Amino acid sequence: VEGEALLQLADGEQRRLRPGDSWGADRVKVVDEGLVVLARPEQPGRPGGAATVVIRFDEQGNPSVRVYHAEDPAPAVAPRAQ
Repeated sequence: VEGEALLQLADGEQRRLRPGDSWGADRVKVVDEGLVVLARPEQPGRPGGAATVVIRFDEQGNPSVRVYHAEDPAPAVAPRAQ
């Protein structure tokens, strides 16, 4: 259905997603053919701040996930003092 995705999860559960739905802490922003975009809020103790999660599905329905953070999630490493 346009604007709606039915996902088959690894545990066998099915999940229907529409824009505005929540999935854990994430909020569904976009559902399109082969594409789901989630907005992930900043969470204390989790590096990277807020993020956008893009899930693309190939023709067999296999997902590919990319997470775009608002901040660099890798901790900065200061140079060693000599």
